[in-house]
Amino acid sequence: PYPIGNFLEIVNVKTGELLKIEIPGKKVGYARWNSDGTFLIFSSISEKKAEAAETTGPGTQDIENMRWDSLYIADLAGNVTEVAKSLKVPLVSYFDKEKRALYIADRDVLASKGELFYVSPGQGKEAVKIDGMKTWIINEETINESSIPEYQGKPLVAAYLQDGTFRIYALEGEKAEEVFSEKGSLWKYTVAGDFLVLSYATKEGQKERLEVIKL
Repeated sequence: PYPIGNFLEIVNVKTGELLKIEIPGKKVGYARWNSDGTFLIFSSISEKKAEAAETTGPGTQDIENMRWDSLYIADLAGNVTEVAKSLKVPLVSYFDKEKRALYIADRDVLASKGELFYVSPGQGKEAVKIDGMKTWIINEETINESSIPEYQGKPLVAAYLQDGTFRIYALEGEKAEEVFSEKGSLWKYTVAGDFLVLSYATKEGQKERLEVIKL
């Protein structure tokens, strides 16, 4: 029932050759390619924790709520590098060709919201902090693509502030630059060429809006 297994396999579509990627003693899963398909990022959890998650009953814990062990990147030659340890939820939200990753560390499984961290190989993880931030929004329902939209190599991530305003930020490392701000409820957003396209309902009068913003 979960997107995990004993190993991952990369298939060369030209030759049909299979490349197996595995971490001894661990289950692996939640894999995602970077933007140009040159690196794969995935998480690992001990077999003992994975087996415990399959048990049902009082006091048991779903695997998505467990603290996973590590976050890894793998290249097309099968070289694997550990980039972070101890993840609460292993949902990688963005992974670019420079081998940087953004992921939710304290994600609410039902709402797909939580604290956002920036991860860079060999440098650990740094929290992305914004004054007045209530929650980051990263889920498959808000974005119109299978991954976080990006512009000029920077991912665009949405967040709600404490006053009910939503904002869209361009992220670079642990820094965030505001791109758009409005009071209301964000529905969908994406990037088309040099434009940010988003739909939302305004807080005043609950009017539905479609905006096209030049980036």
